[in-house]
Amino acid sequence: MPQNQFTLLSAVHLFLLRDDEVLLLRRFNTGYEDGKYSVVAGHLDGDEEIKAAMVREAAEEVGIELHPAEVQVVGVMHRKSDQERIDFFLAASSWSGQVANCEPQRCDELAWFHPDALPENTIPYVRRAIENYRRGTWFDSFGWETGETNFYVRPTRQEDREWIGRFVAARWGSEKIVTRGKVYDCRDLPGFVARQGERNVGLATYRIEGESCEITSLDSTRPGIGIGTALIAAVKEAARQAGCRRLCLITANDNLEALGFYQRRGFALAAVHCNALEVSRQVKPQIPLVGAHRIPLRDEIELEMPM
Repeated sequence: MPQNQFTLLSAVHLFLLRDDEVLLLRRFNTGYEDGKYSVVAGHLDGDEEIKAAMVREAAEEVGIELHPAEVQVVGVMHRKSDQERIDFFLAASSWSGQVANCEPQRCDELAWFHPDALPENTIPYVRRAIENYRRGTWFDSFGWETGETNFYVRPTRQEDREWIGRFVAARWGSEKIVTRGKVYDCRDLPGFVARQGERNVGLATYRIEGESCEITSLDSTRPGIGIGTALIAAVKEAARQAGCRRLCLITANDNLEALGFYQRRGFALAAVHCNALEVSRQVKPQIPLVGAHRIPLRDEIELEMPM
């Protein structure tokens, strides 16, 4: 073996699940990301199978016994941090014993959080991994691009029109958005695009009617790094300059993630338009009958933010 052969640090991370929540630990006095939330995790010791390592770490950190047959490997991340690493993410929803803080010298809080409401100070790669797990994304790379969180937002241009059509159609089933039975072609609406390097990584479109500005679509391909928040801020500023007194949007009743996302950013529930999607299906038959989380798609929920 060459003396300088490259070696890759490897670690295991546990999504310990209780009902709809995941256990997070706030790091303390470790010298790395102290004051931020992570999950039960640790390095492989060598000559140690991945599930065996996870069983060991769970016992050491939170005092529970995991049963290897009930632990699933749910994701892998090739991560560039202080050193190059490979992270294995595992999930378990059953265990023996009571969850407790067994390493108070390294952790000052254990808490359960819904994935839609993770603390703002969750370690970014951990947040990304949880989002990947929920989307069913098994592999990801993190930290490799120069300026991982460096993106900028600019108004959409005429030359963006073709890309907007493809992008919105890929995410919404059509380049046309229907709300309250009205059809809007996102290619014809003003908007903002988020760019990272030479790539488009997010889009918001909006329309202004009187003193109200409605966000018609909002999408990001890089969740967890602030793109959606930045796009909302850009639309809000455009609405302010146009003299609007209200920023609003409509989402479907199954979009639980969006409902949490928008409320955490200052929006409040304004109205529920019952059975509105029945009307929308008459003009956009692609709208399914059942949405995310196996929730029947029926209603449109309106959120607003005074300006």
